[in-house]
Formats: sequence, C-alpha cells, structure tokens
Amino acid sequence: MCDDEWSAAVTQAASSWSQMSDALELVVRDGGCSPRVNGDLTYIADAIHVVYGTCGSGCCGRANVEYSYRTNGQITRYASLVRIDPECFAGNNPEGKRYLACHELGHALGLGHNLRNSQSCLASYKGQLLPGADDVDVLDKKLYKGATHNGGSSYGQQPPQYTTPQYLPV
Repeated sequence: MCDDEWSAAVTQAASSWSQMSDALELVVRDGGCSPRVNGDLTYIADAIHVVYGTCGSGCCGRANVEYSYRTNGQITRYASLVRIDPECFAGNNPEGKRYLACHELGHALGLGHNLRNSQSCLASYKGQLLPGADDVDVLDKKLYKGATHNGGSSYGQQPPQYTTPQYLPV
C-alpha cells in the first residue's frame, strides 16, 4: 500500500490478531506500492493479499477467501483478497483505518460480523480497534483448533482445521 497510515493500520491489525490468538502468527510483508484502485486483485496462496479496491456503494472494505478441500474436508489451499477503499477514512483518520484493517482481516481469517460484542472490531464501527475476546475464542477453539505458533508454522498434535495464512502482502 502506498499510504503510510494504511500500511501502519494493516500492520497493527495483523499484530493485534497475532498477539491475542494462540493459533495465529501473521507476518506482514511489503508488497510494494500499487496505487491504482482495483489494479492488483490477485489471490496469493497461503496469504491475505491486502490491496486498494472498491467493493460497491457504501462499502469500505471486503474480504474474499478461496479454499480448496480434500474429500475429508481438510483444507489444502487458502488464499484471501482484502480490498480496502482508500477513500474511506480519508485524510488523517488512523483510528478509522485501524478499525477497517482489523475488521477485514477478521473476515479473511474466517470470522463473520460479531453482533453480540460491541467490544470487537468485527462489530459495527464504534471505535473498536482490536479483535474481541470472543472472536479470538472462535479462532483458537473452533476454526484453528489445535494450532499453535512459536516463531513459525508449528502446530500441536492435531493439525488445524484451516491453514493459517503466513504473510500479508500490503
């Protein structure tokens, strides 16, 4: 991303998800500056690709996820594309950008909107910049059950139900 505030927002959001979860370790990688909106809508295997993009009227961001499955339901390929409209939270609004980055990364990780907990960035915007504790519980105890991290991709005795993305090109 070309805007330092958006890059910082994505980095901070990835760090928040990783710090709060026992199952995730998201690593942000610089994907270079591509200022053209909807210019690079590619999916990258085992990654969340964050780009400038539009998603329709009244929409600031969208996360799309692609999975490939084996017949037993095990996911063998994961890729996510997160579009962030650079016009949303334009100007000096780092909190709005952090909220949107946290919100869309939550969707990219497999979570829906959190209508039960207003203390979550997956709730409607109320200034929450962090994942909620119940969001992390769903990740750690359901979606990525049995997954752990310690400086890399290592898992407990049971492999995770979903493959966790290893990096986020921004």
